[in-house]
Amino acid sequence: MPDVYRAIQKDNGAPKVCDLADCLGVRTEGKYADIRPDHEANVHPNAGGMSASIDDFKAIPNHRLPVGFGAGTSKRNCLWIIPSDQLPPRLFTRIHEPASDGAVKALVEPMETMSIVEYQTHLAASRDTWTEAPGGPG
Repeated sequence: MPDVYRAIQKDNGAPKVCDLADCLGVRTEGKYADIRPDHEANVHPNAGGMSASIDDFKAIPNHRLPVGFGAGTSKRNCLWIIPSDQLPPRLFTRIHEPASDGAVKALVEPMETMSIVEYQTHLAASRDTWTEAPGGPG
């Protein structure tokens, strides 16, 4: 199973859980929403989710990528890795944008229709399973 990479702020030695772009979670409102709940506050498969990179960090934007990884410029984020088969069982990783340079952007999405609260809870439940990649600002 491929590894999932994401640039996330650190909070007490683990990924920070919140609804910002550089946290373990998703934005649900505004121009840059990662996923938009429907009128009943539910989210659905194949409708968006938490962005990530598959098998390496190449699909992570440089402004989010920590210094020490490629052309990363972020001094507040760390690079975190989780094997895709260790995500909570009601989440899955969907390839979103394979790029010509080999970078693979993915989304961690709900496997079935669920409330946005359930989805955020499942993302947060993976917090202690992510491993910080060596070499960044730590």
